[in-house]
Amino acid sequence: MLLAACNASSGAPDHGATQPDVRPQATACHQAMGSPLGPRRIVDIDARNAHAPIRINVGDVLRVVLPASPATGHAWSLDERVPAFLCVESDPGNRAMSPSGAADTWTFRAHDTGRGLLQFSFSRHGLTDATDARATTFDVRVE
Repeated sequence: MLLAACNASSGAPDHGATQPDVRPQATACHQAMGSPLGPRRIVDIDARNAHAPIRINVGDVLRVVLPASPATGHAWSLDERVPAFLCVESDPGNRAMSPSGAADTWTFRAHDTGRGLLQFSFSRHGLTDATDARATTFDVRVE
């Protein structure tokens, strides 16, 4: 149930309410969403924002949009080390169209204060050739 609350935008029915693998992060996200902190902001960022710290507040939603290149076999991937104060609400399975074409979109909710890095790699699927890879890192601060 709590994991479903963290991913409320999926529209999927809540069939996993008793799953034993519910992450503690999902509980924290659920609590942040239900807390009386006032209206939540949705903060949209892309690769152009990687040069400066991203400042958001507890309860805010951070949406990261990176240009996709599905025809070339290249894709963005999120580093598995997501800062503990963020929970992942959606991933690029929800591919959207940006003004310049396809985009990979991740959505995170800030459930606690902290500072950490969100790291993304852009490479050809299944290949680890360093000459073919790019990376984008965001310095996220939640106050």
